[in-house]
Amino acid sequence: MQTIITPAQSRDARRELGLSQADIASALGINRAYLSDFENGHLTRLTKAQLRKLRDNYEAKADEARANGDHIELNFAEIEATGAEVPEIRTYTDDGLMFRAAEVVSKDVLAATKDAIKANDQRLITLLNNQLQRDNGLFGDGALSAATQADISEAYTLLAANYLLLRSVTGWPEIGLSADSIGLTGNSIAAALIEQAKDSFQQAGLMNDDAEEVAA
Repeated sequence: MQTIITPAQSRDARRELGLSQADIASALGINRAYLSDFENGHLTRLTKAQLRKLRDNYEAKADEARANGDHIELNFAEIEATGAEVPEIRTYTDDGLMFRAAEVVSKDVLAATKDAIKANDQRLITLLNNQLQRDNGLFGDGALSAATQADISEAYTLLAANYLLLRSVTGWPEIGLSADSIGLTGNSIAAALIEQAKDSFQQAGLMNDDAEEVAA
């Protein structure tokens, strides 16, 4: 299967033509945020028809520029598509928290994910505000105390958990992570991080008590 237009091709063509994302989004009748997501390589709601329209728009504007004597070169060489299929996504907003989520993720799971993230945040507020404590040193510059090191370790675990929760409902095909495939297998760092954050995934409704993922 070959791509219609890549994120890099879109960015390069738009800049070559001196157009903003708002210009292109208006011409296509789409939300500018969707074009921004696409050009940044994130999951988008752009359909194949919209991608075709995007490329056709660039080519039409390039033809107009050439007719006016401008030297415009666009590189739309076909390349093989790689990676997993990109799922449809939507924007989820609730109580000040906004993130993108795959269409297959239920509203209940999204709400529970938000609650899990906010619960982690409450604990993080305490941890991140704790004062650094050091063992006694000649000038008070000894090694960090065991309690402080434990707080730092827990804070990193919670920060990683929140990020992985968001990427789970969005989808991260490069590491095989999606809302319906949480329990990563194999001896990978990703699998180890998710295992450490298992409690958060269970609270979000993304994983059962036996560590198996939940259907959205």
